[in-house]
Amino acid sequence: MFDRWKQYVHIRKIVRHWLGFIENRQQHVKADIYWAFNKWKKSFTEKQDELQKMPFAALKRRAAMAGKKQEELADITQIDEDTVLHLNDQNDELFNSYKKAMRLACALRRDNMHFAKVRAWNRMND
Repeated sequence: MFDRWKQYVHIRKIVRHWLGFIENRQQHVKADIYWAFNKWKKSFTEKQDELQKMPFAALKRRAAMAGKKQEELADITQIDEDTVLHLNDQNDELFNSYKKAMRLACALRRDNMHFAKVRAWNRMND
């Protein structure tokens, strides 16, 4: 009797698992995630099998090409970093020029206001 109950519970768990699996496959988002995860999971073994089938000379050539490409990418990265530093310097200079121009504009406005007041005072006194 007890063995039958254990078997019944075991089969019930299996059926619940497969019903949940089928339900998830019918929902588009979960089905897409399941497909993407399986593709990601199997890609490593596929790439490993592909590399194991390649001859050693081809692997050495591939490693040399990867090294050259890595050096090229490092050079490009260095050029990009230099460009970014140069642009940052130009940005700082531009901002400093803007601050100076604003300071001069405020001083010019203040001076014009002062001269206008002096002229108005002189006109009133004449």
